[in-house]
Amino acid sequence: MIALMFASVISKAQTTAMDFTKVDCEGRSHHLFSELDSGQVVIMEFVMTCNSCIAAGHAIEAMVMDLQAEFPGRVKWYQIAYTNSYTCATMSGFKNTNGFNSAIFDQGAALVAYYGGFGMPTVAVAAGSGHDVLFTNVGFSISDTTAIGIAARNFFATSKVNDLPATIENVSLYPNPVNDLFSIELNMKSKTNVTINLLDVSGKLIREIANEEASSGSHKINSNLSGIPSGVYTVQILSDGKSINKRITIAH
Repeated sequence: MIALMFASVISKAQTTAMDFTKVDCEGRSHHLFSELDSGQVVIMEFVMTCNSCIAAGHAIEAMVMDLQAEFPGRVKWYQIAYTNSYTCATMSGFKNTNGFNSAIFDQGAALVAYYGGFGMPTVAVAAGSGHDVLFTNVGFSISDTTAIGIAARNFFATSKVNDLPATIENVSLYPNPVNDLFSIELNMKSKTNVTINLLDVSGKLIREIANEEASSGSHKINSNLSGIPSGVYTVQILSDGKSINKRITIAH
């Protein structure tokens, strides 16, 4: 009922996401289009510190955690202030008080206007190198989490993010599960820059394993993962504007 009372009418639904480069309230920089280009689904929830936004946040969080478990390293959840008057102190308090596992941002007024105005909350979901908007709603109901989940799963079902970039012949990771020492072997078709990241299930960067120019031919990259807690992680390999994600298990 509250969501309906505060919802605005979207006169023109956006089909392409609005790009931004923003530093979150924990000091991490995010460039939306770069994250979408790497095959991410980004769920943006524009919030105020009210009971309706808190309840919606918990419903969205449960859905996000299911997606992150199903597609490790490929789903991000942002909670962004609906107005520029909210500071990072306000937004961090909102996150910490309610125990949310999101990336938190202030200064969201321009994005809110782009996606049609503010409901309690407004939600927009973007994905892929086409920077497509998979879902938008000004105002929120619990059933929206089902629609978002379906949209994300449909995207992943048709996405070619896990196809090898044209510059890479093949990739192998071993051992898996890994205790401490871990190796990645790449067979490069041509000379290009390669970035290899270790991500947790939420897509948070845990370690940059490599970022270097690799010539054509075979390459072996070794990494010691002894300081990283046991669990399931994603090795993300970026090359030629494309990425491939491989799941590994660290078991000390």
